Amino acid sequence: MNSVGFLNDFVDTPALLINEPVLQKNLKTMAAYCKNTGIALRPHTKTHKCPEIARRQLDLGAIGLVCAKLGEAEAMAEAGLGPLLVANQVIGPLKMKRLLKLNDQVDISVCVGRVEHVEELIRTAEGANTILSVFIELEVGMQRCGAAGPVAALDLAKKISDAPRLEFRGVMGYEGHAVGTKDLVARHHKAETAHHELALAVAMIRENGIEVPVVSAAGTGTFNLGVDRDELTEIQPGSYCLMDSDYHGYENVCDHFELACTVLATVIDQVDRRIVLDVGLKSIATDQGLPVTRWREDIIPFEIHEEHYCMEAGEDNPVPRVGDRLELLPSHICATANLYDEFHVFREQSLIARWPITGRGRYT
Repeated sequence: MNSVGFLNDFVDTPALLINEPVLQKNLKTMAAYCKNTGIALRPHTKTHKCPEIARRQLDLGAIGLVCAKLGEAEAMAEAGLGPLLVANQVIGPLKMKRLLKLNDQVDISVCVGRVEHVEELIRTAEGANTILSVFIELEVGMQRCGAAGPVAALDLAKKISDAPRLEFRGVMGYEGHAVGTKDLVARHHKAETAHHELALAVAMIRENGIEVPVVSAAGTGTFNLGVDRDELTEIQPGSYCLMDSDYHGYENVCDHFELACTVLATVIDQVDRRIVLDVGLKSIATDQGLPVTRWREDIIPFEIHEEHYCMEAGEDNPVPRVGDRLELLPSHICATANLYDEFHVFREQSLIARWPITGRGRYT
């Protein structure tokens, strides 16, 4: 069944929809989990990029927000939200100017993983006569950014601590290689190994007399795997609030969070059992697989183009007609949300709001 037919006269397609009660339930579930386990929640805004959702997360007890880029942090700061952690390295004079401006507006921290990162922040802070806050990112298995092991992390911690205009906030490590592992046993093992690697670095830093206030890690796929208060002080999941069909296939996730977000599409052509929808690569992400229809498991996708999605209805089921609408389940919600300017938010049989996605497209 299509539960959103009441939107036909109000919402054009393609459109990104949020079921507000389901969203709120997801937010409350994660907030309660963190409260019950004593692990702080610092949710990642890269999923929704939307100040209204971020505000709700903070209202439910989140201690701050994680942003992927300075641009996303600027969107949250413009909405008066914080504290903010940019879980990325900020490099170059143009970004340093923006960081300084943000630093005047909101409590903000950035990540370093190499000595060059620290040295640029030292020069920037000294030149502006201000204090900049810093996290060390540790490489814990994803082979992306981050200090290569506990000794490298200790060297960075010493350099940061010796810099009078840098404030050392803590250590983080994103186990993305574990988050994306489908098998639960393997994912659990990778998460535990990554968190233990992080804990070893933190222990070495503390043994050298340097305080480490925050130890941060974990995404939606690992939020409840290998999370030990002796190793982590906080987690930074993102997708849990909206969910997608990929994460909803994870057995340690689907029992806690429901699908709150869909893409509404219109049938624009139909031949025999083949239908074409008015969505494509420009309006729904496919990097985690072709999105499927909600309510109609018999409708099978077979090809997607920039503005067209070709699907085929199963035998013994009615074929959607031109003008009919279908809901699609995004397979990767973070990349899909980044394609839209706003969420259309509904509750029961009413469109209750349009929430701007002000962090979308902020790649810098």
